[in-house]
Amino acid sequence: MGQYIDDVIDARDLAYEHAARAGGSDRADRMELEALLGRLAEFGDGVELRAQECAEVAVLLANPTVRDSVLALATGAQARAAERMWVELARALPDPERADAAALVAFSAYVRGDGPFVGVALGVALESNPRHRLSDLLDQALQAGLRPEAVRGLADTGYEIAARLGVVLPPPGPTE
Repeated sequence: MGQYIDDVIDARDLAYEHAARAGGSDRADRMELEALLGRLAEFGDGVELRAQECAEVAVLLANPTVRDSVLALATGAQARAAERMWVELARALPDPERADAAALVAFSAYVRGDGPFVGVALGVALESNPRHRLSDLLDQALQAGLRPEAVRGLADTGYEIAARLGVVLPPPGPTE
């Protein structure tokens, strides 16, 4: 898996630089967010992620703008598919790449009110990368006893980031 990740990083860096030069960092971030959403749509249709695709999604999630945007998915129609994909990635990826996926699992579980699963996912994320900021933030919220409704505001931030990039995410509401 490590070689796949290294290859994807090299290709991603070139593509990102090209997109950023052509239209700024927002354009490059939009390209990456749309690529991740495309992978999610395929995954939701039942296509399993191969090692190369896991590496691609891991590299996309390493972009904090993309990762923070997809927090919004935990509150909408794609919540279950997204969480299933995050779980598969957290199982398949090596450290420290698994931290982003595990943090997204934790956020999804937190929004659903599944505290024990939040704790397990945060344990994985923080073991994978002890300095992972989103995981640390969620862990502090969990330790402070914040209710899911209080943490759900991070999803709103995800919607705001996506809107700024010109990407429309499924609206919040009933999950699949």
